[in-house]
Amino acid sequence: MLSSDMNPSSPFYGRLYIMWSDQRRGVTDVYTMHSDDAGLSWSKRQRVNTDSSLQHHFFPSMTVDPVTGHLFIVYYDRRAYQDARTDVYLATSVDGGVSFHDERISESAFTPADSIFFGDYIGISAHDRHVHPVWMRLDVDPQNGRPHTSVWTTSIQDTFGLVHASVASGIPEKTYAGHFDSISVCFSKGLGAPV
Repeated sequence: MLSSDMNPSSPFYGRLYIMWSDQRRGVTDVYTMHSDDAGLSWSKRQRVNTDSSLQHHFFPSMTVDPVTGHLFIVYYDRRAYQDARTDVYLATSVDGGVSFHDERISESAFTPADSIFFGDYIGISAHDRHVHPVWMRLDVDPQNGRPHTSVWTTSIQDTFGLVHASVASGIPEKTYAGHFDSISVCFSKGLGAPV
């Protein structure tokens, strides 16, 4: 997947991002690289999933917030299990793909069934600090015992730089966060970084 930062006020304006998954560690991991010269040269690869487990991380999807330039990648992840149970994780980079912070966004794990292809039906969009991943999961119907797929999504407030954005725009923090039940802000990182 290829994406780019097209915001002239972003410090990473014009940066191209390429994302893929491969098994160079013996399990599937998600990687990115970036280019600042229209693809003539590329950075060294950066592993997106930040855990050290030897479990699979797969079917990623990527977007760049056109307002903030922050990079978001959603993917399926099995880091917490020794079997096929699967969670959904969101990785965020606020430094142009140099580093990532990732967190579980699915409420609970699911276990894919061999008889149903739950597929790479996963996506993400972001605009002005509002991040919207969408994914499929496979569960067993409690009434008939058969597996079925369902579509899931969540709304995530990108709080990195929230205080800075509020000061710069004159818009109160509570207006930015007003569409969400809760947000987490860590003031120890200066300007309000995600926890």
